[in-house]
Amino acid sequence: MATRQGKVQENAAALAIEEINAQGGILGLPVKMVVGDTKLNPDAAVAELRRLVTVEKADVLTGGFSSGIMAAMMEPMAELKVVFLADASSPIHPKKVAEEYDKYKYW
Repeated sequence: MATRQGKVQENAAALAIEEINAQGGILGLPVKMVVGDTKLNPDAAVAELRRLVTVEKADVLTGGFSSGIMAAMMEPMAELKVVFLADASSPIHPKKVAEEYDKYKYW
């Protein structure tokens, strides 16, 4: 992880997954975590997004930290139609979703 925040997010996700799986998973299926690292670089972030979806077969993504990094990832998320659970505090992302809902509805 490029940042301490990334490691904190990873640890929190691991704890949540442990609790979810202890209760039978989601719809009876276990949850598995795969981790990517944006390296706080837009190009690296997009490459990791594509790897997580196409190679690791991730169904849902979450995390992210920098608004600039997350903005770079919005186009490939729309292209790949991958759900992203966002916790963005920047007004940029919700505005794009509101303006072009059908394209960015996975955000």
